[in-house]
Amino acid sequence: EYKSYLRMSGIKIPSELFIGSLVTFGIILVTSFLISVWYVRRYGHQAHQGLLPRAIAVLACTTVLATVLLLPVDVFITSCQKTTNGTWQDWASDNATRQEIQNGILYTYYTCYSLLLFYLFVLIPFAYFYFEEGTYVKRISSRSSLTARL
Repeated sequence: EYKSYLRMSGIKIPSELFIGSLVTFGIILVTSFLISVWYVRRYGHQAHQGLLPRAIAVLACTTVLATVLLLPVDVFITSCQKTTNGTWQDWASDNATRQEIQNGILYTYYTCYSLLLFYLFVLIPFAYFYFEEGTYVKRISSRSSLTARL
């Protein structure tokens, strides 16, 4: 039986595992994005049509869903390293290979969690106050033009 391998940073990974993980995570990202767009359009207030707050809400929802749905990809990659009888696959028998794969998954989790913290403490408050300031200025200008008409 012929198996093709990809060499990444000195380790051999079966191409089926690599492509399967990328395709699965790509499908998860696209699905998360579509669900986020639907959610923000469905439950967003119609009077609040600001592009920036909606875009940030969609990106934040997509990141949350992708982070949660990263778990099945993690389980898939980890379970592919062992055979049915519990021994390591030939390509995963080296401890350095397993450690490199675990580090890649760990860095992906760190990236997702860092993005979530950035959204939570920087982008979402910025978008909220930026949007509120814009509506406040519009409200004040409409009041002043109303009093000028009287």
